[in-house]
Amino acid sequence: MAAAPVVAPDGPRRVVIVAYPDVQVLDVVGPLEVFAVANRFAEGSPPYAIEVAAATTEPLRTSGGLAIVPDRRLGRPSSRRNRDIDTLVVAGGEGTEAAVVDATLRSWIVAVAPRCRRVVSVCSGAFLLAAAGLLDGKRATTHWSECHTLEQYFPKVIVEPDPIFVRDGSVATSAGITAGIDLALALVEEDCGREVALQVARWLVVFLRRPGGQSQFSAQLDAQLAERDELADLQAWIVDHPDADLTVAALAARAGMSERNFTRVFAREVGATPADYVERVRVETARRLLETTGLTVAEVARRCGYANPDTFQRAFVRQLGVTPSDYRRRFVGPTPRSTDDQHPDCDCARRAPTAPTIGMVIFDGCDELDAIGPANVIFAVNPVRFFLPPEEAAAVVPPVVHFVSEDGGTVTSANGVVLTATTSYAECPPLDAVIVAGGSGTHRAEVDPYDSAAGRHYQNHHEPTLEFIRRQAETAQVVASVCTGTFVLAGAGLVAGKRVNTHWAYRDDLARFMADRGEPVEIVPDRVVADGSLLTCGGVSSGIDMAVELVRRFYGDAVAEGAAAAVERVTPVG
Repeated sequence: MAAAPVVAPDGPRRVVIVAYPDVQVLDVVGPLEVFAVANRFAEGSPPYAIEVAAATTEPLRTSGGLAIVPDRRLGRPSSRRNRDIDTLVVAGGEGTEAAVVDATLRSWIVAVAPRCRRVVSVCSGAFLLAAAGLLDGKRATTHWSECHTLEQYFPKVIVEPDPIFVRDGSVATSAGITAGIDLALALVEEDCGREVALQVARWLVVFLRRPGGQSQFSAQLDAQLAERDELADLQAWIVDHPDADLTVAALAARAGMSERNFTRVFAREVGATPADYVERVRVETARRLLETTGLTVAEVARRCGYANPDTFQRAFVRQLGVTPSDYRRRFVGPTPRSTDDQHPDCDCARRAPTAPTIGMVIFDGCDELDAIGPANVIFAVNPVRFFLPPEEAAAVVPPVVHFVSEDGGTVTSANGVVLTATTSYAECPPLDAVIVAGGSGTHRAEVDPYDSAAGRHYQNHHEPTLEFIRRQAETAQVVASVCTGTFVLAGAGLVAGKRVNTHWAYRDDLARFMADRGEPVEIVPDRVVADGSLLTCGGVSSGIDMAVELVRRFYGDAVAEGAAAAVERVTPVG
């Protein structure tokens, strides 16, 4: 059974996230977002006080080019504010190599860590913990591409390359980038209980055990994750191995239970029989393959564990009420995703090796993960090209990315993170793709757990933002939104008559907003919805999926799949 919540201290638990030059910004804001959303849903006073700490409080350039403003300096290790840290989180990123040899930072971690209840690293932040001696004799993990290096440079560390995260005593390490979200959810579950963790996962449109597809984050989510660890682990294994032998006999053996007892306990804890759950997972996997690849229906069936395409079709219809072929035509378009470099919905791919210019619109009240998640996928194009054959790599020119705010200055996100734009509406060059972040600043919501500040400019009615987006949309080859950014595109008049999505909690709000405008819209509850050059997506983490699709359109399948792997994307590419 899941452990009971850890007894809370008198005040909020202090969570300090350590950042440094060229830190991976998603390693910072991913865990931060999890703890911040937990503050919204936990009963009583907020359970966490969250700070980003660095050597300076000046704007800190991250590995993707976006600058963030730390909340405080690291300060003296013996200072009072460093004596009562509950959870110390050390982020990773390109700057890790320099940070590891930073004697001041290393000595700060060495001095502060023993007083913390928990010490955590995200991605290559494990190297900093290892350099501080905190991983000696312990099991640990890091980004899949760095596991061998960690093992080579720190032989006292027991490196485990496969897990999403590893906990060994009071120290926890996570795999690459998005895995920091998984680890933070586990910490929230430990502190606040399973119900709060499930609410956070549902809000962020992730799953405690990472299956894909936003449909899994409706009200039935609570019944989809078993409380018993061995069954929850088995659920995760099923998601990762849809083509394996998933008969009751095989699953019971893997769980170490008799078939009869396994069937009874699984149904009680998951709310579905093993066969029903397996079918649901396989159909979800098939949906992603149909949406994101050009595989034939028969090949999709095979990859999802169906030897007989007719059996696959019956299961697909049973779950979704539509055949696989009809699903692809409706939700992907008349032409499947090509397996070469040309995308059917965009004439931007592979005309010539030029750098696409991509702009992310940020504003007060935007969700920092809505902006940073997609940006990190786009930034991953650069390192991915070095893994391609030389002739293919030569044709991949990394994109130019701008973070655009109204005046080109700083904005404060919904969770209090100060982000620094790189250009303004007036100075932004013509964009090949414009992406609008979501967040509490997009629209006045019927349900608003963020308690938006009075007097804020809601962007779906803020004419300078709407005019900027309209102007860019005239020439942009892709117009996209993350989460409630769809409201801003709607305010600009760009979604009328289109198929779109937004965060599941705000679909009714979007329908009302469009009805008030007298404009038709079809709201489709999928993680990513493509309608020609328009890309919209569900809540928060779905922006990562959307960005993979955007990269696919500009660079083709190989680069998109590499970018998804680089950020250890929550859902499979296919």
